[in-house]
Amino acid sequence: MRPSTLSSLADHIDAIAKEVTFINHYASIRSQFYIIVEQSPVAEQRNEFWNFVHLTFAHELIARLNRLFDHQFVDEDKKIYSLYAILLDVRRSASLLTRDHYVGISPCTEKQWIKEHPQDRFSNGITPDVSNFHRLNKDFDGLTEHGSVVLTKKQVDLDIKTLRKAMKLLNAYRNKILSHNAVDKSGFETPKFENITNAVKVMNELTRKYFLLITRETHTLSFSQPDITDLFMKPWIANEDDRKNVLTTT
Repeated sequence: MRPSTLSSLADHIDAIAKEVTFINHYASIRSQFYIIVEQSPVAEQRNEFWNFVHLTFAHELIARLNRLFDHQFVDEDKKIYSLYAILLDVRRSASLLTRDHYVGISPCTEKQWIKEHPQDRFSNGITPDVSNFHRLNKDFDGLTEHGSVVLTKKQVDLDIKTLRKAMKLLNAYRNKILSHNAVDKSGFETPKFENITNAVKVMNELTRKYFLLITRETHTLSFSQPDITDLFMKPWIANEDDRKNVLTTT
C-alpha cells in the first residue's frame, strides 16, 4: 500500500465531492418530479409507469451510493474512488491531518499566528486580531476530539461506523437484488426511500467534513437548481391516434 500524501488525499476527496454533487442533483430532480406527480390531476391514477419511475430513481441512487461505499479492492491497492476507501486511507494517514495543517501555521500558537498575520489588527490598529485563529481552532475541535493536535483514529472509526450503519440495508439490496439474484434472501429487509434519503444525508455530512479537513475549504456539493417543469407543461400525447400508435408499436 503506497503511503498517502495531502495531495493524493485532496485528489481523492475532490473526486468523491463530484460524485456526491451529482447524487444531490439527481435526488433534487426526483423531488421535483414527485411534487409534479402529487399536484397533477392524475395523482391517484397510479399504474406501471409510476412503479417504473419509482424503481428507476431508487435503483440509480442505490447503485451510486454503493459505489461510494465500495471498498472491495482497497487492500490490493487497486485505486478506487469511494468515501469508504478514503476514510480507510485517512485512518492510515491521520497524522497528516493536524491542527497545524488546518489552522495553517506551525507551531499552532497564538504567538505564531500574530507573527504570520501582522496585518490583522482591530480597529485601533494596535491590538492584534486573533479571532480567526481561535475560530479555526474551534472548528478543528468540532471535527475531531476536543483539544487534539491531530485527527484521531477513534474519530475516523466513529465516522466509518456511521457510514456502515447508513448503508447497511442499501448495500444488502445491491448485493442480493440489483447486482445478483440471490437464492437465499432470508432475513432480507427491503429498504424504504427514507433509508436512501438518510444515506444521502450521511454521505453529504462526511464528504463536507473530510473535504474541509483535507483541503481547508468548504464545498457546497451542489449544481444550480434543476428545473424539469418545462417538460410537463404540455401534453405528451397529442391525440387518440398518437395514443393508439404507441400501443401498437411497442
